[in-house]
Amino acid sequence: MYKITHIGSLEKKKSENRAKKIDSTVIRVACETNLTDNAGSLHWRDRYYVLKYQDEGKICQHTIICPEFRDLQRGGEAIVYLPVFLLPRRPYPIEIYLYAIDLYSGNESMSQRTAAEVTRRRFGLKTFSHTTLGRALNKFVQIISEIRVFCNADKASGDVSLSSIECTDDNRLSKADLKIDADKKTKFPTIRSTLNRRKVASSVLGGKASMEGKEDAATFCHTLAKSIFAVHQRFLL
Repeated sequence: MYKITHIGSLEKKKSENRAKKIDSTVIRVACETNLTDNAGSLHWRDRYYVLKYQDEGKICQHTIICPEFRDLQRGGEAIVYLPVFLLPRRPYPIEIYLYAIDLYSGNESMSQRTAAEVTRRRFGLKTFSHTTLGRALNKFVQIISEIRVFCNADKASGDVSLSSIECTDDNRLSKADLKIDADKKTKFPTIRSTLNRRKVASSVLGGKASMEGKEDAATFCHTLAKSIFAVHQRFLL
């Protein structure tokens, strides 16, 4: 079981190999838990996650130390507290994926290759391919379609609220729509074949994940991810 929490202390470590320009960061996640230790039944340990990618010419390696609790009197199920930007088993922070999805979905004439290239330039990444974008888009739309929620931005406060809605013809996706390419005659997805998925993604992100200010875009992504997880216990990817 996962829970989303705030991050704690952040410690920057000097690179041992300056030639590789490695910017190493350790983030220890802080959490508040209502678990009680009954007769020594509560077991705790650190769980490590590593994010490693190229960022503006440097190799960034973020080691995320997350607390894991097990209550042996309650079946021993593990509860792991994760920071909002972390996606298990994915190498990039969530705002990078949502930026690429939002950029591609909000530009009708932009190809996935172009969107991936723009994403690499924005974040200084060495690798972020169009196939990575395609898989992320499919997963994002699948999750949004399953939980049937849309994001509404409050222009006055900037807060993100979620509301469950019934599926309509505009936001219902069939299994065929969720395939990489609905047109079996083509090998790669086309602008036409991804139209429905881009509409769903754009209706949720609305250009806010790809806004010019990196901090504002990241704040939006984190707020959206935290809100959806709180209501539906789902990651966005």
